[in-house]
Amino acid sequence: MHRYSGTPVGPVIQKMWDEEREHLDTMEKLAAKHNVRHTILAPIFGGAAYVLGLTSALLGKEGAMACTIAVEELIGQHYNNQLKELLADDPEAHKELLEKITKMRDDELHHHELGIKYDGLKSTRSVVHVSYRYHCVQRDIITILYIDEFTCTYVLIEMKDRFFASISFHA
Repeated sequence: MHRYSGTPVGPVIQKMWDEEREHLDTMEKLAAKHNVRHTILAPIFGGAAYVLGLTSALLGKEGAMACTIAVEELIGQHYNNQLKELLADDPEAHKELLEKITKMRDDELHHHELGIKYDGLKSTRSVVHVSYRYHCVQRDIITILYIDEFTCTYVLIEMKDRFFASISFHA
C-alpha cells in the first residue's frame, strides 16, 4: 500500500484498505460473540500475507489490481453462497448477520470493479487467479484461504450452524 501513496491510485487503495479493516473489526466481533478461535496456522498465514503483499507490490499497479479482481471475485461468490445458506435457513433469525455480510459483499464487489477500472485486466489475471485460490473441505467445515495485497484471511463457514466467521492477519 505504501508503494502507491502519492499516486492517483493511492487514495483508492487506502479506501479499500480502510474497508478491509472495518470488515476485520466486524469479523473479530462476530468471532468473539460466537466463540470462534483463531486458527493455529496463524503464523504461517502471517508469513504468507507478508510475502504475498510484497509480491503484489512488486507486480506493479496492474498486477496488484489483478490480484484485487481475482480475490474479490472469489470473495463475492463466497459471500453470495453464504447469503443463500442463511436465507434458506431462517432469514429472521440471521437478520443482523445477513445485513453485515451483504454490506461486506457489496464492498468487495466494489473493490472488484475498482480493480477493473484501475487496469487490473491488463495483467496476466489467470495466473494471479490460480495463485490466490486455495480450497480445503474437511468433514462439515469448509475453509477457504484468500489472499490479496492487503491481507491474508482465514474464512470459516460452519455448515451445521450456518455461522460465518473470518479472521484476518495483516502483514
